[in-house]
Amino acid sequence: MKPIVLVIAPPEDPHLKVMVPHLEGRGAEVVCWHIGGFPAESTISAHLQSGAWCVQLNKSLHLEEIHSIWNRRARSPVPVPDETTKKFPDETTKKFVDGEAAQAVYGLLGSLRRVKWVNHPQANRVAGYKLVQLQTASQCGLAIPETLVTNDPVMARDFFDGCGGEVIYKTLRQHTLAEGATIYTSEVLPEHLERDMRAGIRDTAHLFQKKVPKELELRSMVIGKRILTAEIYSQHSESSRIDFRRGYDDLRYGIHDDLPLNLQVKLLRFMDRMDLAFGMIDFILTPGGEYVFLEVNPSGQWYWLEKETGLPMCDALADYLVEGEEP
Repeated sequence: MKPIVLVIAPPEDPHLKVMVPHLEGRGAEVVCWHIGGFPAESTISAHLQSGAWCVQLNKSLHLEEIHSIWNRRARSPVPVPDETTKKFPDETTKKFVDGEAAQAVYGLLGSLRRVKWVNHPQANRVAGYKLVQLQTASQCGLAIPETLVTNDPVMARDFFDGCGGEVIYKTLRQHTLAEGATIYTSEVLPEHLERDMRAGIRDTAHLFQKKVPKELELRSMVIGKRILTAEIYSQHSESSRIDFRRGYDDLRYGIHDDLPLNLQVKLLRFMDRMDLAFGMIDFILTPGGEYVFLEVNPSGQWYWLEKETGLPMCDALADYLVEGEEP
């Protein structure tokens, strides 16, 4: 009997298209589910039997038969807009319908603990908090930047002065603004902390970090016990120097196959503490040879790095989903 791999992803995700052939090539049956299309595009039914939910998807697939779940990129259930407008014209009712759908989907998925997850929704949710990541990384022995979280303009100014004016600002979570604009990591300048601009700091929490000098940047795919690391050369271009996402066209790449063994041990300890089977971890390698942890993205992008470097990231993920260690 073929192992069944359930893939949770929107149909337009480019990682989905390249991974399905790798999974099928290992003898797996691949079932794709776009949670964002529930309830309009799919059905679920569940009965609680002998202390466990027996979940049926689209009247055919029993989730307890699944070998593994690749939680690539889940989206909240959303009714079809036209139907929503007709049936639920007021916002309160629509929120109720959306909320009930989300509670059912994530409650039932969250109960599937005997399945091999990449990653479990609860683990992804916790990993979405950068402050939890930084604390856990530090506890696991990983070097992290000196960090301040505050909405106090005086504390921000003191931190800036204590770091010799070498400070960056980054968001606590990824945000997309109006018209698809992204808030990138940016340098904090003295004028940002002057009296007439302090009100902005007081309005909400801000994440400040001491700027870490970069020789190059690294992005590691950790899947199970396997670590694949790409080098990202960003310092030759002004557009990519602070945040390489600003200048993809200017980046150069390499393979970093000499990650220190003690660092690998710390990384795997960190992933275990975060209850993550998969993550894309960003580092800075300083001119002095220190590896500084920045963050982990449990649903991070990686296929572009395979194309640029030839690292077998698709193979590593497919191997784990079909043949890797049991949960």
